[in-house]
Amino acid sequence: MDFEIRIKPSGRSLRAEEGTTLMDALADAGIMIKSPCGGRGICGKCTVKATGRLSPRTGREEGLPDGTRLSCTARISGNAEITVDEVRKAPVFPEVHAGKPGPFAAAIDIGTTSVKISITDLSSGEARPYDFFLNPQRRYGDDVISRIAASAGTDARGALSKLIRRDISASLSGAGIAFKKAVVSGNTAMSYFLLGLDPGPLGRHPYTAPVLDFPSLRASALGMEIPGDPETGVLPSVSAFLGGDLAGGLAVTDAAGYAKNVFYIDMGTNGEMFLRPSSGGIYAASCAMGPALEGMNISCGMTADEGAINHVSIRQGSFAISVIGGGKAAGICGTGLIDATACLIAAGIISRSGSMAKSIAPGSPAGLFISEKGVHLAGDVFISQKDIRNLQLAKGASLAAAEILLEEAGCDPGSISHVFIAGEFGENVDVGNLKRLSFLPDFRNAVYFFLGNTSLRAAEMACLDAGFIGRIGSLRHGIRAVELSSRPGFDEKFLASLDFRAD
Repeated sequence: MDFEIRIKPSGRSLRAEEGTTLMDALADAGIMIKSPCGGRGICGKCTVKATGRLSPRTGREEGLPDGTRLSCTARISGNAEITVDEVRKAPVFPEVHAGKPGPFAAAIDIGTTSVKISITDLSSGEARPYDFFLNPQRRYGDDVISRIAASAGTDARGALSKLIRRDISASLSGAGIAFKKAVVSGNTAMSYFLLGLDPGPLGRHPYTAPVLDFPSLRASALGMEIPGDPETGVLPSVSAFLGGDLAGGLAVTDAAGYAKNVFYIDMGTNGEMFLRPSSGGIYAASCAMGPALEGMNISCGMTADEGAINHVSIRQGSFAISVIGGGKAAGICGTGLIDATACLIAAGIISRSGSMAKSIAPGSPAGLFISEKGVHLAGDVFISQKDIRNLQLAKGASLAAAEILLEEAGCDPGSISHVFIAGEFGENVDVGNLKRLSFLPDFRNAVYFFLGNTSLRAAEMACLDAGFIGRIGSLRHGIRAVELSSRPGFDEKFLASLDFRAD
């Protein structure tokens, strides 16, 4: 059964099914609500004025004024009315309004959890960050496999494609400029969803990707309404689980001259990695790490936004936290989770096997207390036993996959001279704590570099260089994709990789 939802002050109305959250109902109408916690009621940033037949208030909504609801938790149970600004406030470049002539191109990184966009001035070659928003497909599942399973029905597949096209169009329409070109990067499933291809073969044995190269088309031909109707390209994929984001990272590092004794990993919902040993060749794999590092399956997790604990340390016998924006902590992001876990292990509150103590032992650092929920870091922000287990799953997958690549290449970890960590998470993580939690093998002689979002950077380079996508294709032919799910001994190695290091 569906109901009428009236939007004020515009007076527009829409239909929404019973049980739909206000956030999803508004998103279907093209109205985006900010939700750094992924719609789990933690950050408190998605409030709207709403009246009518709605689900009862949750505990997360205590203290909100009458008629104010969290749009991510309030669900429709009848006709309702929502007061909200319908204009999506996407950021715009001051330089654009200063009269720069362009032409302009958009680089788009479609991640499983979030979407990031930058705008490049094609005359100067300058690229600037533009927008960031959660992938609207999350309502169909937090991970790739869940979304592929949900897309088995033609209607759901069409909905997944429509959601991502709509939000990209809405974002770029707010820039106030026309675009000559656009380039999209993402894992293979995200590329398939954007293009309307059937992702089914990606998610069932033997896990094949029938299409790896994608034609360049006008945005309108892809069902997107982007000012200027730019020619839109998609970075080529390598296999079902190795997409244009991995291939783009390979091309970025190769262009910088790093072709041997290199290990690269992009840590996110999927851990995508490649190894280039001194003997030559490129070995690559993808492992499912879950969205723990992006905050989406952590009790108080959120993206690295205002209010997120992003760093934790022990100073003079006390736990110290750093909060983005400097205000009250609303949740914790991936880098904060890494730091906090390393500190809790050092304090003896979490064991090497990941078990959490039931109480604070005498002599432990000040500033913590343990409840039935878990260890409280600040106010209501806590880390639970389940959170630690989710982090272990991510780190176990990462370590096991990396060790298998080394075995496949016959490469000793001591021979690796450069370790590249990509992704927004990798740009801010404490590498010492990452090592202490043993996310990666002991690359004892390597220098670690944080590259930021190489998927987005590759899309930017493709905007500026018409031959860049072709060079990605050439590099791709030299990749030996290691399929972990069918690799003998992977399960045993994964289980052996779950424990944290003793030091």
